[in-house]
Amino acid sequence: MSESAVFEMCDVKETYQTMVRRFERWRRMFLSRCRERGIIFPEGNTILFDMYRRAFRDGFNRLELLVCTRIASGFDLREGYKDMIDVEFDECILPKKRGFTLIELLVVITIIGMLTSLILPAVNMARESARRVTCVNNMKQIGLALHGYCEARGCFPAAWVGFDESNRPAPLGATGWGWGAALLPYIEQGNLQTSCVHYDLPVCHADNSTAIGFSLRLFRCPSDSGNAIFTLDEFLQSHGGSHSHADDSHGHNRLVMALSNYVASFGSTDISEVETIQSGEKFVSNGAFHHNSFLTPASFTDGLGNTILTGERSSMVGLSTWAGMPDGDSCHPALLVGTTFVKHGKHAGHASGFSSEHLGGGNFTMGDGSVHFLSNDVEQKIVIALSTRRGGEVVSIP
Repeated sequence: MSESAVFEMCDVKETYQTMVRRFERWRRMFLSRCRERGIIFPEGNTILFDMYRRAFRDGFNRLELLVCTRIASGFDLREGYKDMIDVEFDECILPKKRGFTLIELLVVITIIGMLTSLILPAVNMARESARRVTCVNNMKQIGLALHGYCEARGCFPAAWVGFDESNRPAPLGATGWGWGAALLPYIEQGNLQTSCVHYDLPVCHADNSTAIGFSLRLFRCPSDSGNAIFTLDEFLQSHGGSHSHADDSHGHNRLVMALSNYVASFGSTDISEVETIQSGEKFVSNGAFHHNSFLTPASFTDGLGNTILTGERSSMVGLSTWAGMPDGDSCHPALLVGTTFVKHGKHAGHASGFSSEHLGGGNFTMGDGSVHFLSNDVEQKIVIALSTRRGGEVVSIP
């Protein structure tokens, strides 16, 4: 360390003579302490000045202790001073830089792992809570859109529309447009309806390919990680290979459709009963929506607040869409509606029922526009009672 640096550390306002007097006072103090311990330095020893400067920098008492210890052990200060001051002092007295030992590193890693294991579940729960809130908001918007449609037309939309070539009701006939497509003007998708949707043509018509493959965020649950689109063939596979599907001579199975996680309530009626319906008849269920339904609020004698309008469906259990269904196959109505004829819930659910990616249950929109979370542990008879519009059951939402 230079003398100017030492002066600056003391006080830049002190003069050189003041510093010299201070060093001289330290020298006398040091020699006095050495004499008390029986240590005598040779006369005319000029190296003490350098020693004092080091003492000023690193602490007088520590340097004194080192010198006294070395002299007491027979060390020749005159011959070994340079080595002692430049090597011993710097290496033994000044703090040494050191790294982590292997054990310390393992302990730190273990602690970090434990903290991570404690924090991650809480983070995931917070994220799932936020996704569930978004899902509730989506379903509430759908409920408001259904009531907007009802106010404008005096009835709720049909689950899907189907007629045969003679314009008679046919559950597996054209056009196949579903309840979600009817809500487009009420969910701020009027431009999509105007430019891409052709209600006079079947859903599977080439001119409607853009519309049916258009993914709408409102119809997606954020907890569901399924693909935004799927093919009709993938939908049929989700209903089991043992089912006898209609002939695909028109290439319907290659249709690309947008995924929806919300389906209309078909009540407790078995969707597969569509195979027993003759042409010219409607496929009527005991739920809020069915084939060519267009039900008025007066049809809900159980009360709108006690009747399920829509519910969730996980894409891991069954595929569904908002647009509509192609004609021809008895599985196709399950693209748009869900039934409580089968047990609800992801693990016990069926491809045509209600299911959800939320932990422990799923969300349902009631006829009054409210959204409720029903646990998977709720008795099936309660869910069935809530899914019917005029069953006469006395039931409250759990």
